[in-house]
Amino acid sequence: MNKNVIVKILAILIILAISLISFVGIYVKRGNDRVNLIPNYQLSKDLKGTRTAKLTVDASTKELVFDSNGNVSEDGLDSEGNLKEGYSKKDEPVNPKENLKEENYKLSKEIIEKRLSSYGVNDYAVRLNNENGEIIVELYETKNTDTVIYNLEYFGEFTVNDSETKETLLSNRDVKSAKAVYGTTEVGTTVYLSIEFNKEGKKKLQEISKNYIETKDEEGKSTTKKVTINIDGQQLTETYFAEENIEGLLQLSVGSATTDVETIQSYLEQASSIASLIDAGKMPIKYVVSSNNNLSTGINQAIIKICIYSIGLIIFVALVYLCIKYKVNGILLSISYVGYMALLLIVLRYTNVMLSIDAICAFITLLFANYIFIKYALKGISKGINKKELVKQTYLRYISILIPVLLMSIVFTFMKWIPVASIGMVLFWGLIVMFIYNYIAINVLLKDK
Repeated sequence: MNKNVIVKILAILIILAISLISFVGIYVKRGNDRVNLIPNYQLSKDLKGTRTAKLTVDASTKELVFDSNGNVSEDGLDSEGNLKEGYSKKDEPVNPKENLKEENYKLSKEIIEKRLSSYGVNDYAVRLNNENGEIIVELYETKNTDTVIYNLEYFGEFTVNDSETKETLLSNRDVKSAKAVYGTTEVGTTVYLSIEFNKEGKKKLQEISKNYIETKDEEGKSTTKKVTINIDGQQLTETYFAEENIEGLLQLSVGSATTDVETIQSYLEQASSIASLIDAGKMPIKYVVSSNNNLSTGINQAIIKICIYSIGLIIFVALVYLCIKYKVNGILLSISYVGYMALLLIVLRYTNVMLSIDAICAFITLLFANYIFIKYALKGISKGINKKELVKQTYLRYISILIPVLLMSIVFTFMKWIPVASIGMVLFWGLIVMFIYNYIAINVLLKDK
């Protein structure tokens, strides 16, 4: 069999494989479910639907115990929960009245936006009522939406305390950043909560690491002075230091696993959630989620399906026209066209491009541009132009148009407004794939007249 024929057959098989992966997926069995290894599309609010949550200022009270000097104490209750002699208790509002001001409402809104960004929520809206501090959060629906919303209730108070005296040694003001990291060894993968401290916090941590250690007396008896790491008063862990910490970096193990990907992912989500709370900062006001409602998408799903079927029909008719007019070359580049569409959809999945109505319009524009591109190539080959010269002419003809569009797409990509950014991402990847893919397709698949 001719070598060129073998190459064409292999190219067609590769295109068919890409198309199957893109349009159908790769499914494996995990437990009782079959899971698609290809990532899902990231859909924006106008396609996926939205969730709206209302956060109101917490109006509840908390019971505090005071010693004889009027200071808050944690030792004023006996084992049965009764007051000890000399202690008193009083109900105090969770949010002191002096904290309920517009300045703190705005700061709370900013911290909530930081948390949403840290959780990987790209398409959201946060609205604030400056008078009563009520905050409305609107975000697109995912499997983690409930977790994200209820994590907004956290105060986000990070502290490192003496395990015995409860004295606060480090707090939010000492933190520079926090993130989830992991390390892989021969034994398995361990997930860590990594906290980096600022200049002042670094000095404090170094001093703490000198004091909170394990020591031995003359008789060889060990004594360990420990600290507790806490979020909103809940203890994450209790630890001590084996050596002096001069890097200003604290890494806390969240969990480890050998080969269980789901377990490792679960630990990463836990660590990321805590890191987001610490990194965004402490809320000046305590909020509660007073309502959490699903809203249907603003675009009728039936209309979307009709549009998709209509576009599919138009593409099918256009490709049939190429097959009839240009025969074998038309069939080969029609197959190539389907492969381009499939490959671009895979790229958009793996690059986590947020698909909106605007982005889909950009995708359709790319399909139209690619059709014109291959039709021009087919017309050239039918006139007897050899492939080398054809590629040169085709690219010179369209590069002056597509390069400015590519530059514009890069600018759009870095804009914060999701619809514009998604258009930019789709155009950017679409043009990159178009340039490379069509170059290969024309050289491999087309037959000289």
